[in-house]
Amino acid sequence: MQLLCLFLSVLLALPAPALRLTAAATGSDTLPAGALSALEAVLDQTALTLTADAFRLDHAGEALLSARLGEALCCNDAACALDGVSIGSADLAQTAQALGELLAPWEAQSEQAVDLQEAGSARTVFTYALTGEEWAELLPQAAALLGECLPGAEAIAGAEIVGKGTFKRYFDKDGREIGAYFYAAEVHLNGEAREVRLEYAMAPGKGFFVAFRCPNAKGTSDFRVSLHGKDRGGAYTLSGEIRRAAGADSDVVTLDGKTDGKLTINYSRKRGGATAAYALTLTLREGGADFTYALNRRAVLRGTLAWEAAEAPDLSLPAPNADLEGVASALALRLYACMRAASPGHWQELAHALAAQTLIDAQAEE
Repeated sequence: MQLLCLFLSVLLALPAPALRLTAAATGSDTLPAGALSALEAVLDQTALTLTADAFRLDHAGEALLSARLGEALCCNDAACALDGVSIGSADLAQTAQALGELLAPWEAQSEQAVDLQEAGSARTVFTYALTGEEWAELLPQAAALLGECLPGAEAIAGAEIVGKGTFKRYFDKDGREIGAYFYAAEVHLNGEAREVRLEYAMAPGKGFFVAFRCPNAKGTSDFRVSLHGKDRGGAYTLSGEIRRAAGADSDVVTLDGKTDGKLTINYSRKRGGATAAYALTLTLREGGADFTYALNRRAVLRGTLAWEAAEAPDLSLPAPNADLEGVASALALRLYACMRAASPGHWQELAHALAAQTLIDAQAEE
């Protein structure tokens, strides 16, 4: 979660406790004219307020949806996404230090150069190599520490490490902790054996990277994340990938570009042999950006974005509701009501265009 916060701060250059984001539509190669005008009317009254760990979507002064980013992105059910539980305040460096204290009896220090890519080089390494039996006693405490900065990390308390698990902490020549690493060849979780590898490093004035990989033993599914950022005097060159694969199906998100120029986010999806490719291109400028959103290389929407400093949003959230379909239906009804109010003459064209694309997507996944 802290890496996501860093990414948001880098990408949007958060100038205050919160950022207010607005959008305007200027053209489309696929939407009918009436649908585009309805969308323009809706966007004219809509704003998204972001903080480093939360968001709120407003329309005509009314909050449509608000949530903590950690719960919204890391959980699988509506109750977790909407219950308003705040993520912890600990960062990765603090957590690594706390883990080092927990594992102090196994600590081994060595002087060696380790290339940490955009973050430079480490000169000192603290290594903690534990057997599966030793980890078994410590995992509940380790999971609790990780849960302070990574929502959902408490789930690893029930994991079983087979063989050996190795944790490392990296320090630069001045003794500053700049990264960490964990590797286990076989981890059993939820009845499945997986290899787990996590590494990250951050160095002020240089850059950062994070890499995570978690393939199963059979090689039939994999989840991996990589994010790289090189500091260019306050602006960053970014590249990254999130890949989830299960058999022949896959979801891949890639990021490439500069925070003071052009950024492109691509999402490709494969289901049952059918594929779809989405792309969002941002040309950043002071206080805003021009954007193009494309599906299979056709521009669904072109427009502009603007952001400004704002007050942190009120995150008074609805009561937890474990019925995901019920929450989605309620939100959809509110969105339709907004469309009707914003564009009485054309809202049905926009609803039809959105529903048609949803149907196309659903058919592509069958």
